[in-house]
Amino acid sequence: MTYEDVKRISDARFSNWKSFSQKLIDNGLSSALKAHPGSPKRDVPDEIKLNEDSEVKITMVGTGGAGWVIGRYNELRGSGGFAIEYGDERNKIQIYVDPGKNYSRDAPNYIDVNSIDGIICTHIHPDHAAELVSALQDASLNAKRRGGKFLALNKTALTGAGDAKGTPTDKFHTKLLMGETYLMTGRDQDEVENEVENTPYSWFDGIKNEIEYEKNGLEIKLKATKSCHQETGASNPEDVFGFILETDNGTRVGYTSDTRVWEKEIGQKIDTERRTITFEKGEAPEKLIHRDDIISQYKDLNVLIANPAAFTPAVYDGKIIDHDNNHMRVDGVVDFAKKSGAEVVTFREIAAENYRIGPEARKVLGEFGHKDFIDFGIAYLEEFLPNTKIAVLNDGGRIVA
Repeated sequence: MTYEDVKRISDARFSNWKSFSQKLIDNGLSSALKAHPGSPKRDVPDEIKLNEDSEVKITMVGTGGAGWVIGRYNELRGSGGFAIEYGDERNKIQIYVDPGKNYSRDAPNYIDVNSIDGIICTHIHPDHAAELVSALQDASLNAKRRGGKFLALNKTALTGAGDAKGTPTDKFHTKLLMGETYLMTGRDQDEVENEVENTPYSWFDGIKNEIEYEKNGLEIKLKATKSCHQETGASNPEDVFGFILETDNGTRVGYTSDTRVWEKEIGQKIDTERRTITFEKGEAPEKLIHRDDIISQYKDLNVLIANPAAFTPAVYDGKIIDHDNNHMRVDGVVDFAKKSGAEVVTFREIAAENYRIGPEARKVLGEFGHKDFIDFGIAYLEEFLPNTKIAVLNDGGRIVA
């Protein structure tokens, strides 16, 4: 495809988002949903097996993102997070990641929520943390086994930032019933410790870049990776973290969480146009900074779980298409997948604008043979990642690796 073709599709996606938002404001939710019907459930397997003998299972409880999905119009995809299990039904470690909106509704349908051994919350946005307390209750008060577990939260979730006061966790649930509570970070531990030493949250059990966890002869290692994603106006965007989970049998799963790949300034000098910056004449991409430091953390993976906000690229054919200074696009997924060598790539956060399509966007997509922007994104990823399996799963879908 030419730059002009891809730019036209990307512009249609942004116009689709604006059209839905305007109808929602002018005429209410039912009118907006009627004008932007969702794509049908994707015709994909409920389970993808990379290795018949593997003991690692990833269950995508909720694959929806924030925005349209997080409100009352989330019947197509929830945003309840995902579980990673290692072992078998008689003896396993189960880690739950980012229990967002709809965790309580959806997780019991797909996993045993009372067998959670560890909970990871990468940041406090509602599609990642809205039902953290419910997950804590399942892992502690309702658990088959109390104690000896862990909770790993990012800095903002524990200590707050600006108007954000942290998540409503408490010492009772996190220390007495779970076990250990850690502030997890991909940043320098000493630097983070200096920032939190005077906060009232001194009861947590340390600041960690890595966590090793053992249960009945099974072992996993979690290594935090640095991400860059603005949580609140006062937070450091690099307090958001991703991770690499490695089992003692050598399986490696990477999760990017929400992160940018291209940005206008590094660190906290964030471009104030948070949503989208469009360069009408396709100016040279050196106007943006490419976060190689984030991408290079991911190596030798079996599975990559990525969070692109849009299934269109930020940069194409050496020119800027559509830049979001808070999330990656599908070209960022390509960067992560190539660096990590992942056998399969799947997605935790799919914004509804990618599959709830109005008539104008549907017409543009139809000219190129696509029913929605997910279809376009899959075609893009398959072109640039010919040896990688692209798995856009429905809620409840699993990868066995």
